[in-house]
This record gives sequence, structure tokens and C-alpha cells, in this order.
Amino acid sequence: MNFQYEKIAANCFKKAATTDRLVEFTATGVECGNIARVLGLLADAKTVSAEALEGEATYMGRVNFKLLFLDIDGEPRSLDYFADFTDKIAAPIKAGSSLNAQISVMETDISTDGELKLSAVVEITLYAMEKMEEECLVATPDDCYNEKTMIEVPALIGVKSAEIEVSDEKAVGCDISRVLLADCGAAVNEIRAGEGMVFVGGDYVATVTYYTGGEIRTARFAVPFAEEILFDGITLGDKITAYPTVKTTRVVLAGVEGDNVLRVESLITVKLFAFSKRAHQVIGDVFMLTNELEVEKAEQNFCALDKCLYLADKFSASAMLAESRPAVRDIVGVICSQNNIAGSNYADGKLTIEGVVGATVLYTDENGFNSVGAELPYSLTFAGEIPAGAELRVGGLIEDITARVKRDREIEVSAKLEFCAEVWVQSSCTMLKKVTIGAEKELNQSAVSVFIASGGDSIWDAAKALSATPKSIISQNPDLEQGLKDGDKIVYFRQLNVTF
Repeated sequence: MNFQYEKIAANCFKKAATTDRLVEFTATGVECGNIARVLGLLADAKTVSAEALEGEATYMGRVNFKLLFLDIDGEPRSLDYFADFTDKIAAPIKAGSSLNAQISVMETDISTDGELKLSAVVEITLYAMEKMEEECLVATPDDCYNEKTMIEVPALIGVKSAEIEVSDEKAVGCDISRVLLADCGAAVNEIRAGEGMVFVGGDYVATVTYYTGGEIRTARFAVPFAEEILFDGITLGDKITAYPTVKTTRVVLAGVEGDNVLRVESLITVKLFAFSKRAHQVIGDVFMLTNELEVEKAEQNFCALDKCLYLADKFSASAMLAESRPAVRDIVGVICSQNNIAGSNYADGKLTIEGVVGATVLYTDENGFNSVGAELPYSLTFAGEIPAGAELRVGGLIEDITARVKRDREIEVSAKLEFCAEVWVQSSCTMLKKVTIGAEKELNQSAVSVFIASGGDSIWDAAKALSATPKSIISQNPDLEQGLKDGDKIVYFRQLNVTF
């Protein structure tokens, strides 16, 4: 019987790169002189494709700019533009690795100096799923003593995308002249793995801004969704994470004269990653009584999904108008809202998430329609159990957001935020990847040998030190079957051939 090896495969899902990029779009054929006042600019970013090459990734994204403004006649208008872009991002990845690319808008800007120029700073984060394979010792010859051990390695079951349709409608009690903006988002707040399927639950939110009878109004939609998605290879206890994106949105006007119905219809794409842990029995240590062994080891580090925490909380903050601005009369609504997460940390049994809610508050003053951009920082704390040293990856959604006049030039904004905190834990294991039989050992002729255990020593350590098998040592010291303690003394007798 020879040394036998088995190829053990594992998957590691790692954060490969984060980069910022400026995306600009210049609108041709737009008469900027017709834009009297900009009320709001919304930028929504999506990943179109991402491909892993050796040491870099090719990336294609799209930013959808939506502009709300008053023309020179005081009429509210809107414009909608797409800006596609490509990029090459340096990253420590291998060609063909599975990528999950997330993109978020950090800030927006607009210039109407002669031509309409829209810009957005986006942050692109690449997560790479890399496959690792290692030859590992699993069996030895009969004259080679071994210590078996179990190792667990993370494995990717698969990646799957599914589409979920959502819709909702409201009677608005008026005739809508035109729809100006539609701002949508989605978040997952529940995942359960079953046999061959995954249950996904979440929330879809949308704010539709429209014009009616000389007034700008907003309608807020909040729609829960739930879907069972078939997924081959999934079993109870597997770990699942999901990334939702609103792929398309359509706003439909219906109803009767004087009481129109505003209907939103969206298609949500949910990308699922499914993981399991696979146990392997391998050889953790080896030795021979007769020969030295040359052992080559390999240490593998893994990052595996432990769980997803779904959290929600509310907060309020104030946005102040400059003294040069007229006082606020009425709030129209909150548009262009985004939840930008700055960071998270875990200490003393509490998870703290910090970020900034960016939003545009539409209101009226003595001159008519106006708006103010608000950046509202928050720090929210949640109770929970997270393993020491775990890596947190947090995403968020604004489930609801409202504003009210607190004082003439002070607007209080209240928001309910949802978060998904992925908990990733680090682990490692040592594998014996190659064993070579070396020089013969000098036979121990001592009649008696003594081994004194130190903290952490096992019967296996004693066997190697005494050049004896664990079985023969225990036969002479039966109390050792319960394990070794620091300071235990092992006396081992050898049978000598005596000649007269």
C-alpha cells in the first residue's frame, strides 16, 4: 500500500477590489436656457456585466440620470438619460472566477453652463469566488502510523438569477397631467433554504412624482414580495445570500376622469449565491518507527458565509435652509433618496452601522416650487451575536422616508432603514500534500523511556517522542485513554532480547 492522495476543492468568496469612477453624460440638443431651476437629480447605477481575467476584471455599468426641473414658464419637466461605461479594474483574481459586482452612487452633480452635463461618482466593489484545489494525504502504508482528522471546507453549490414581478396601484383622486420621476429600490429581508429550493422574501419601494392641476405631488409605494425559487443541490442548512436589483419599471395611468389610478410595475432580478461546508477525513500527522519522513504541508485560508442578519430601524434628522432662502410653506414630498453606508463594526455584543441618507425635499415657498438637498448622517446600533474576527458586508435600503416643516427654515426628515448584514468568518486548515520516506532511524535500544507531557500534548506526540505506537503505549499506560494533562509522566518499557 502506498501513500494515497485526494484532490480537495474549496471555494473562497473574497472582496477583490473597490474603486471609484466618475461617469459623465452630456445631453445634446437640449436647450439649457429652458431650465429655469433644477429641483432634483437622481442617478441610479446598475452592473451590466463583469468578467474575471488574470489579475483584472472587465466591467460594464450603466447610470440612469433622471432630472426634475422647472422650465422658464414655471412648468415642472423631467429628462431621462442613460450613460453606459466600461472599465478595467486591477484585482488579485484568476481568469474565469465567478464575480459579483456591486455598484452604488456616492454623489451627483449637474452643469447647465451652455450645455447640460450630468455626472455621478460611483463606487464599484468586486467580490470574487475562486476555486482552490489541493492534493491532500488521505491514507498511508501499513508500517506508517497516522493521525486522522476532519477538516471542513466551504463549497459553492451554485449561482442562480431569478426574476420576480411586483406591482401596486393607488387612486390619486385627480387627473394626472404627466409623470415626472419614478424612483425604485428593493431589498431582501428573509432567506430560507429548503430541499431543492430557496424561499426569498423582501420589500420593494417606489416613489412616483407627478404633476396635476398646477401641483407637484408624490406617491409612495411599499410592496412586500415572496418567491420560492427552484435551486438544484440545495438542502436544509445551506447558506444563501441574495442581491436584488430593480431591472425595469413601468408607470401606468388608468382609472376614470377626476380619479386617476397610478400603477407601478417592476421586474426585480435576484442573484442568489448558495454555499455549503464539506467535511473530509484526511491525515493530520504521520510517522514511522523505522524511517524519517519528509513532510510537505499546505495551509489554506477560507472565508465562508456564516449567516445574514436582517435589521431595521428609524431615525430623524433636520435639514436647514440658508437665511437667504424664503421660508418653507408646504412639503411636497421626498425624492431621489439613497442610503449610503459608510461602515460597520461589532463590539460588546452590539453591531453599529453608520452611513448617510441623501435625499431631495420638494417644497413650496412664496415663489412656488423649490427643493433642498439633504445629507443626513446616522449611527444605528443593533443587538446580535457575531463571531470574533468576522468580516461584515452591509447593504441597505430606505423603506420609507417623509419630511415635515419643523420651523420656517428647518425641515425634519424621518426615515425607516433596512439592512442586510452578511457575516463572513475566517478559517484555516493544514493539509499534508506530500510525504517522502527518508533515511532509516537508529533503533532505540533503551529498556525504559520516559515522556513528560506539556500543555497541549497528545498521545500522538508521546508516540513520536518515544518511537512507539500509540497502541503499545496505551497498553502499558491504560489511564492515558482519557487524554494527557500537563505534567503527566509516561513510562514505556521495551522487551529486550537477553542472551546467556
